[in-house]
Amino acid sequence: MYAFGIAACDTKRQMATERVANEIELVDAEEVDHSDDVGAHDVEGIGIFSLVYLAYNTIGNLLEQSEQVACFANASEHLLPGGTFAIELYIPQLRRMPPGESSYACEISERHLNFDTYDFASQRLVSHHFWPRSGGRMTTGDSHHRYAWPAELDLMAQLAGLRLRERWGDWSRAQFTGESAQHISVWEKPV
Repeated sequence: MYAFGIAACDTKRQMATERVANEIELVDAEEVDHSDDVGAHDVEGIGIFSLVYLAYNTIGNLLEQSEQVACFANASEHLLPGGTFAIELYIPQLRRMPPGESSYACEISERHLNFDTYDFASQRLVSHHFWPRSGGRMTTGDSHHRYAWPAELDLMAQLAGLRLRERWGDWSRAQFTGESAQHISVWEKPV
């Protein structure tokens, strides 16, 4: 068994603490205002760590490239020498769309309809979700993202003084290929 502390940042302090409360002892929780420049949001005082991890698609929630670059710099500032910065991110499914199309159906089922619409020039997408409810009602929700290719993320890491250590196609450490739908990338801060 390993003992370690964790600090969590989220849009609400309550969410940060609830996500880890049942698993480990939380050292600190920081509330981040998601309405402003989150990428550059300073979490000063929260600590220096051997691992900084962004949960699934978090980097894509930053809608400007400059915010994503600032996020990498902020992560690097909070890493010990030899520490790692890990993210899990989808790979845009652009090849699945016919020429001239800008939307892709991600899931079509009786319980959920999800499709993404892309703005190729800005590298943005809107993920549209529809959940059928009783009485013919429908619950909907949209989320906005900026997609970034692994090579672009590698450059952001380089600008932050990090170097690529590993990249996998999933959490089982499957090889990352041109057919991978996601990637787990790990950058390291030099000693």
